[in-house]
Amino acid sequence: MTKSNPVNLDRRSFLKGSVVAGFGVATAGMMTACSSNGASDVRADKAAADTDAPKTVAETVDCDVVILGGGISGLAAAVQAGENGLNAILLEAAGEVGGNGTGVEGIFGCNTSAQQEQGIEKLHPGEIIRHELETSLHLSDGVAWHDLVSASAENYDWLVSNGVKFSGLINDYGGLFDTMHWFEGGMAGVGYVPAMKDKALSYGVDIRVNTPAQSLIYTDGKVGGGVYAKNEDGEDIQVNAKAVVLATGGFGYNDDLLGRWGFNMEHLIKCGNPMNNGDGINMGLAVGAKDCVADACFLLAPGITGLGAKSQASGKLCFGGPFMWVNKDGNRFVNEDLGGENMMMTYIPSLEQGETFCLADSAILNAALDGEANATASGDVDARTDFEEVLATNPADNVYQADTLEELASKFGIDPVGLADAVKRYNASCDQGEDEEFAKAPAMMVPVIEPPYYMWRLDPSVMVAIGGLGTNRNMQVLNEGGEPIDGLYAIGTDGVRLYRKVYPIQIAATCCGNNVNSGRIAINSITANL
Repeated sequence: MTKSNPVNLDRRSFLKGSVVAGFGVATAGMMTACSSNGASDVRADKAAADTDAPKTVAETVDCDVVILGGGISGLAAAVQAGENGLNAILLEAAGEVGGNGTGVEGIFGCNTSAQQEQGIEKLHPGEIIRHELETSLHLSDGVAWHDLVSASAENYDWLVSNGVKFSGLINDYGGLFDTMHWFEGGMAGVGYVPAMKDKALSYGVDIRVNTPAQSLIYTDGKVGGGVYAKNEDGEDIQVNAKAVVLATGGFGYNDDLLGRWGFNMEHLIKCGNPMNNGDGINMGLAVGAKDCVADACFLLAPGITGLGAKSQASGKLCFGGPFMWVNKDGNRFVNEDLGGENMMMTYIPSLEQGETFCLADSAILNAALDGEANATASGDVDARTDFEEVLATNPADNVYQADTLEELASKFGIDPVGLADAVKRYNASCDQGEDEEFAKAPAMMVPVIEPPYYMWRLDPSVMVAIGGLGTNRNMQVLNEGGEPIDGLYAIGTDGVRLYRKVYPIQIAATCCGNNVNSGRIAINSITANL
């Protein structure tokens, strides 16, 4: 059973790193309330199975293209459809458009007009592409990267022409190149969503909120029939369309799909938008789409179940640095400071371990909790206050204090001999100033010697799932044989070919850039084929 957790931290904290007590520990956070299983998963399962027409249809409407989802990608597709003169309908399951995109801070751009105006040194597109391909061990699609990087400058100008507001700040977002173009207000909910919604409406796009799609109308091997959906009154409606665009935000809230990817579902913290329940992915899979769920990547972090809303403790205590990370055998398994290079890597090694734990003595814990505050929003809960509350309540048998390592190990069922041996080796490495096991930087090697000792389980915290369905260069959904399914497209986080397994964020805002670019590509492809 998935644990419930009320963490409610902003996306900027989730993605950005900060210096904590001189250790360089990355900060983290989540965008919306974490939750346990709910009706959203049930609806996603229904979307996969309910391929027959409803018994009664309250309304039938015809259009050229129906877009399922009104986040960054869906709105880009809607505006492009209006610009191309298509009769378009956008169905949004939530009460307002925006989705996960509301908290996105900016968009990727390479050699944009804004960069030129600010005198930013011209970027080499090939270097960006090479870095991304090397980071993914060349598992990702080089053609997709070429398409995104090549189109990014024009996409930026297109957004400006459609009323999207940028703050003017362009930086590297803690990464390698100055590609991050910040939206006005520091989030798409201010700079992007309102402008794109207004533009789509001005073109006559029919935007319907509280209207979740239920299933695709699939006949003769194509999805040219459109979709069935539920309107605001819960009535079945039929949308006849020549093409369907899936832009539902991925599967970050679907237990079945997350479990298939390999997460420990017993302790999973879901911190994304509950509406991103995998319904688009399941609708595609139900009609034979290529299953790429196992290749998806995530906005992902280690977390502590039970931390309060807007806690600073998560970033200070869950991203490694001077702490020891151990598995059930009590053994270290990774350089605990790996988040300094790529925050999305902080939980990946734990997948192989089943359960992982963070160990600290009182000196390490106090240095972290009392160190420089993270750059988070006003009103955030003090890290020490929040940690002490979780320690006292121990909401999921996940946080303990003990006077000896043996007692601490017993709390979690960890091999006490293995833990004692691992700590002895680690402390010896700290004294030598060299980590012979995993080559952690000497500055991060702090011995575990001062009781009481503390340990907390590092639970996977998932915010956004990126990927799921196989697509081609035109964003057409492919079947398992690699051939396009007529009339079906997947954009945004439903169909991403840029990443495999790990989201490499050293080059900022490429996911948002892909959301816009894929939406435009899909609509232009549909327009050419109508």
